[in-house]
Amino acid sequence: KLAGILRDATDGSCSVDSGKITVTKTLVQPPAGANASANWPMKFQFSASCDKPAANTVYTSNQISFTAAGQQTVDIANIPDGANCTVTETPLTAAPANYNWVVSPSQATAAIVKNMATPVSFQNTLLGSPASIGITKQLTLPSGMTDSFAFTFTANCTVNGSSVPPQTSAPLLFPASNTTSIPNVPADAQCA
Repeated sequence: KLAGILRDATDGSCSVDSGKITVTKTLVQPPAGANASANWPMKFQFSASCDKPAANTVYTSNQISFTAAGQQTVDIANIPDGANCTVTETPLTAAPANYNWVVSPSQATAAIVKNMATPVSFQNTLLGSPASIGITKQLTLPSGMTDSFAFTFTANCTVNGSSVPPQTSAPLLFPASNTTSIPNVPADAQCA
């Protein structure tokens, strides 16, 4: 054995003492709107940028494929003993229209120990892009009335049964305008 190199007793080949990173991947159940348009299966891959045998050496995992929400593990193998690595994820399936992947954490660190698996975890959630509620106000005034009126509108919303802070429109100044909108309404919200 020479400085981290092992010689195979059967065929005389040499290999570096190595360990691996075991990635646990959790895919959170997508919201109903996203699930209907999701491109199943959803595929992911992981890479580790390590400082051995040289700075920025990249090791990759095999792809993992989800046909539904759940949890899977995959290894990034054959990383030299003593390497320090930063692990990141690459979603290989685009998020459905009007949704974005949120990955937590955005990266993980791993110190490699020979013949051991160093665990890291990632969780993916699909979050919808905020939207607006468009409002058109119809107002019939008594004959001869020409006054101006200001209106604001508030949306009281829930997402997955939980209340979210109310959102309010910009003032609608009638009769100069009869339209306004309530911005920043969370995706998949039910509003009244």
